[in-house]
Amino acid sequence: MKRDRGFTLTELIVAVAIVAVISTSIGAALITGMRITTNTYSRFDQSNAELAVTRFLSGDIYAAEGPIVYNSSSDVTCGGVANPGLKLKSRTAATADLSGTNITTVVWALSGTDLMRRTCVNGVQTDSFRVAGGISAFTPTGCSNPCTSLTLSVTFKAAAVGTNGKVPEQSWTLKITRRGVTS
Repeated sequence: MKRDRGFTLTELIVAVAIVAVISTSIGAALITGMRITTNTYSRFDQSNAELAVTRFLSGDIYAAEGPIVYNSSSDVTCGGVANPGLKLKSRTAATADLSGTNITTVVWALSGTDLMRRTCVNGVQTDSFRVAGGISAFTPTGCSNPCTSLTLSVTFKAAAVGTNGKVPEQSWTLKITRRGVTS
């Protein structure tokens, strides 16, 4: 008797069940890996935002001369930026020319969720760049406005983008002591 080649129905059902279990396991592992990767990138972005803001802002506040103005609704200095988070003069520019010309002003302001740093000379914007993205709050505190004290604190929050709430918003406070203050 000649045997037909092929599979029985039972063998076929068992093979399909095994392939389904393996495929489901692999699919679940891939989806979990992609979620972990997205969350890791979001935390990495938050960490980079903290590092960038700390790097630039610490130097700017440390070198500031005179009072630091923050959250002024009537101030549109430096390229028409309304409501700057911080406005400060650099020590070198403020003392370089006592006649009041060639004064360099640095303005920090939120533009949507981008934290921008603008540099102006005599009120005309000369430089502008995005320091960090995903910033939901940028709040100077620690002294009256305008600030003439040696220490200023700045709190900012970095949102987690694209994680559907799996990664919480991070908040940092920088406490910066200025080199010296003249009013």
